[in-house]
Amino acid sequence: MTKKFLTTLALSGVLIIGGGAVARAQDSGALLDALVRKKVLTSQEAEDVRADLVRENAASNAGKIQLSNSITSLQLSGDMRIRYQHDNRDPQVETPLAGTNYLVSANDTAFINTHYFSKGDKTTKFTSSNWTTDAKGNVVAASDVYDSNGKLLAHSGARLLTSSGKPIKGTINPATNGIGGGIRRDRERIRLRLNADFQLGANFFGGVQLQTTQNSDSGNQTMADSSTGASGFSNYNIYLSRAYFGWNANDWLTLVGGKQPNPFYTTDMVWDPDINPAGFVEKLDLIRLFNGTLGEVLGYSTDGKQVSSVSSHHAESPYELSLVAGQFIFCDNPEDSFGTDNKTDAWLFNTQLIGSVKLTPTTKVTLAPGYMTYTAGNTANLNNETSFMTTGAASGTLYQYQYSTSSKWQTLQPQAATRDLSIITAPGDVSFMLYGYKTKFLWDFAYNTQGAKRVEEIYGLQDIQIPIKNANGIVTGYKNTYGTVTVNTLQNPTRVSGHSSQDDIAWLAGIQVGENKKAGDWALMANFRQTGLGAVDPNLNDSDFALGQLNMQGVKSGVAYNFTDFCVGALTYYRAWNLRGDLVGGQATGGQKVANMSDVGMVQVDLNVKF
Repeated sequence: MTKKFLTTLALSGVLIIGGGAVARAQDSGALLDALVRKKVLTSQEAEDVRADLVRENAASNAGKIQLSNSITSLQLSGDMRIRYQHDNRDPQVETPLAGTNYLVSANDTAFINTHYFSKGDKTTKFTSSNWTTDAKGNVVAASDVYDSNGKLLAHSGARLLTSSGKPIKGTINPATNGIGGGIRRDRERIRLRLNADFQLGANFFGGVQLQTTQNSDSGNQTMADSSTGASGFSNYNIYLSRAYFGWNANDWLTLVGGKQPNPFYTTDMVWDPDINPAGFVEKLDLIRLFNGTLGEVLGYSTDGKQVSSVSSHHAESPYELSLVAGQFIFCDNPEDSFGTDNKTDAWLFNTQLIGSVKLTPTTKVTLAPGYMTYTAGNTANLNNETSFMTTGAASGTLYQYQYSTSSKWQTLQPQAATRDLSIITAPGDVSFMLYGYKTKFLWDFAYNTQGAKRVEEIYGLQDIQIPIKNANGIVTGYKNTYGTVTVNTLQNPTRVSGHSSQDDIAWLAGIQVGENKKAGDWALMANFRQTGLGAVDPNLNDSDFALGQLNMQGVKSGVAYNFTDFCVGALTYYRAWNLRGDLVGGQATGGQKVANMSDVGMVQVDLNVKF
C-alpha cells in the first residue's frame, strides 16, 4: 500500500468516525494542511487526496442529500398513534321519519289513545285529530294542540316525556313503537403526523406538517372505514395540516403567517388541540418591550409542535406578560355572491393577554384573559365532528321567511353561522410540586355576550306563534312552528324565547398530576365542564368531549404512562349529559343538530410513538 492510499483511508475514517459528513469532505482543507505541515503529505499529495475524496463523495449515496444554504437548522420529527375508541350516544330527540315526531305514553310505548303534552303539562293529551298513523296503526306524526282561544297547549316537536314528566332517553324504533338503546360505535383508528421545522438565519423560522385525514379537529383515520369508502385495505390520504413562516423582528415582537400551531393559551373547551388555524399572528413580549432585552427571543418551540405562549423567564423579574393577536380566515366566499353574508369572508379575530408570576421556584400562576369574535360571513363545506354551517332558506333556519305588510314584500336573508359570537375567555392555572410531582390546577371560562341572539336567531330556538284569522279578520287560532316559515300574511307574531342564561356560559375546572417525558413517567388528569348552547363555537371546541356537541356537561379523566422515552400508552374516559333537557327544534335538536345529545360516553385506549 502506498502512503497516499493509507493517508486517504485514514483521513476518510477520521471524517466518518468523527461525525463529519462525507458530503462535506471537500471542506476538510484544515486537516490536509496540517498533514502537509507535519510533512506527512506533500502539497501535491494533499491535493490528490482532496480530489479523491471529492470524487468518492460524488459517487456515494451519502452525498445525495444536501440542505439549502439558507437553512441554519432543520428538524425532522413525527408521531404515530394507534387508538381503540368506543362511544355510546343517546340523542335528545330522535325522529326516524323526516318531519315527524313520536309521542310516548306512561309505559314508554307509542300507541294511539294516550299521548301526553311533553312540555311540563302532564294532563293535556293529544287526541286522534292530532296525529297520523300508518297502515299498522302506528303513530307516525302529530300536530300541535290549541284551546278554544287559540292558546298553544301542546307542541308536537317538544322533547319526549312520559306521562310522569320524566325524559325519555334513547331512540324511537318505528318498527316496534318502542324505546331503543343508544347509538354505539367501536372503531380502530390511526393518526400519523410528519413535521419539518426549520430555522433560517437568526431571526426567521417556519414549519410544515403532514397528517392523516382532512378534518380540522382530528387527524384520526378510522381503519377500514366503510362510511368513507376506505374499507378493505384501501390506502389513506395525507393532507397539509401546517405550513407557516415566522420572523422574530426583534426581542419583543414575533410575526407569523400561514397555517400554524394554535398560538393561544387555552383548553379544549374552546379550542380543539388538533386545530391549526390559518392566518396571521402577532406576539409581543411586553416585559421586554418596556424594560429592555433580557433572555431568549419569544417564538415557537424548537420541536415545532406548540407555540411558546409566554416568553422565557426574565432574568431579573418573576413576571411574564405577553400579548398575542390572531387574524384567521375561516371561510373565503366569492365576492359576486348574492347577499351581504354570502359575499363576506368569515374571519376570526382573537386577542389574548397572557400573564404569569412565579411565587416560588416551583409555584407559578398564569392568567390569560382574551376576546374572540367573527365577521358575519357564510360558511360551507366544513370538515369537523360537529359542523355548523350557514343554511339556505329551504333548510330550516329560523327567520328565513318572507311576509307582506301593506303590500310590501320584505325578505330576510339567512343568518351567517359565524354571527353573534363575541366571546370573552379567561383560562388560567396554578402549577406547583406535589410530593415531587409536577401538579397543575387549571380552569377555563367563556361568556358569549351575544348568547341570546345566537340561541334565538342563529340556532332558531324561538316559537313563532302566527295568528290564524278567518275571513272577517278575527283571530281563530295560532300556528306554532320551529324553523322556516313562509306565509303571505304575518301580522304581529308573538315570539316566545327559547333562550336561558346558562346558554351563554361555558366553564371548566380540573387537575393534572405528573408529566410524560421519559421512560417510567406517568400522569393523571381529570376535569369537569359545562358548555352552554351559545357559549362557544361548535366548529372549534373539542371533538372528543360529547362528540363536540353543545349544551353538555360532564367529566373527562385519563392516565398516561411512558413505556419508553418515545412510547406512551394512555387511557381516557369521557362522560357527558345534557345541560338543559328542554331544548328542541331549530338547529339544536333539528337541522344540523349541534345540541341533540342527552348522554354520551366514550373510552379511548391509545398507544403513541414519537420519532
